Amino acid sequence: MLLNILALVATVGVAYMSAVQGAYRALQTLVACILAGVVAFGLCGPLAGIGPADDARSVWYYAADAFFLWAVFTFVFMALRTAGNAFLVNEPAFPYYIKFPAGGILGFATGYLTVGVCVVLVQMLPVAPDFLGYTPFEFVPATSETQQDVIKAGEPLWFSWDRGALNFFGYLSSKPLGSETSWFFRRYGDVYPPEDLRPAGYKGTLDADDVLYYHWYRRFLATRWRGYRYVVSPLPRGTRGVAEGVGLVLEADRATTMNDLEMRAVAVERTDTIEGFPQFRPPAGDDFLLATLMLRPTKLPQTIESTQFVLVTSLGEKLPKPPLLYGQTMAGRESGEIALRPNAPKTNVHGRSLAPAQAGKPGRFLAESATFDFVSPSERTVNTLIFMIPKSKGLDAVRILFEPPAAAKPPPAAPAKAEKGTPATAKPAGAKAPAPAP
Repeated sequence: MLLNILALVATVGVAYMSAVQGAYRALQTLVACILAGVVAFGLCGPLAGIGPADDARSVWYYAADAFFLWAVFTFVFMALRTAGNAFLVNEPAFPYYIKFPAGGILGFATGYLTVGVCVVLVQMLPVAPDFLGYTPFEFVPATSETQQDVIKAGEPLWFSWDRGALNFFGYLSSKPLGSETSWFFRRYGDVYPPEDLRPAGYKGTLDADDVLYYHWYRRFLATRWRGYRYVVSPLPRGTRGVAEGVGLVLEADRATTMNDLEMRAVAVERTDTIEGFPQFRPPAGDDFLLATLMLRPTKLPQTIESTQFVLVTSLGEKLPKPPLLYGQTMAGRESGEIALRPNAPKTNVHGRSLAPAQAGKPGRFLAESATFDFVSPSERTVNTLIFMIPKSKGLDAVRILFEPPAAAKPPPAAPAKAEKGTPATAKPAGAKAPAPAP
């Protein structure tokens, strides 16, 4: 693989330059490299946490770890080398047959650790999971429903630069990475291997594979919705992901057909407020996702429930709350009658809250669920569904699925106690709030 060749050339290059400089300067460089690595690996995590490193929509989600690892390592290394050149100028006299070979050996160690840091750094960035022909792990999808997805270790680098550097610097950080009390890389947690792939007797200790798996998995997810060849997620093993091309991508003018229903995204908006209902706020850690969809059945007659629409992550995980229905009421109608477009199907809404029309603005309604009865080929409807989406998830990591009636949740049979913090519980002045969706 290409990365093996580049890493070996770089390692040998550093060894040669160190041999030319001699054992004394090579030792200074190696000591500076080791100290810089310990400081960089120890501080890159805490420093990355200063910014929004956990927000997948932020550039810091990928750049923070790599940036601070590079910045701290470079700064400490250059500072130590500069200090060494300034204050350790009295070089001992070594015979040539010691000076040159010893410098080369020390230089090879320096090159090995430096290249290891660089290989780890690159894997923190959103590059392809098989960067330059190397992937620390491989995902093998099942070929039938009776099989299981498999995650296996990839072919290691010739000299295991990445794992070697992680284990070495982890050990020097006070305790080995495998120690349960070690603070080194504790922000990654025990992520490798996945729970249902762990062998008998697995101790749950933190090691280099945890770090490499963490970053490999993030790259896997980042590239999936960007046309990469993988189509399902490697975690968790028991949950099938969403196949490429299945579901409605949350971009304007994107369309798909599922379960005899044509869906087209007219508009997609992410917000924390709803026009007409300023008192409605999403729960902490969530946003409102307003998806305006054009719906047209391909088979008639057909009755559609708004609860058949679900928001699903790239792992195939359904986000729990069914969508609310949001739209306009007819101008001047205090009853809040829904304004239907021409050729719209018969529409019945359930659990409705109203925001009456104001000067120059139509009235609004917000409902827990709705039923659309399509009987004519010319009938179609454009509606806005409001989903809850975690702030940490980007729109490229979720899709809208239309489930068959048996898989959808039915509307609530009776009002329930309001749950604080959800849009269905708030109410405009003088209007009765609907019961929350299950």
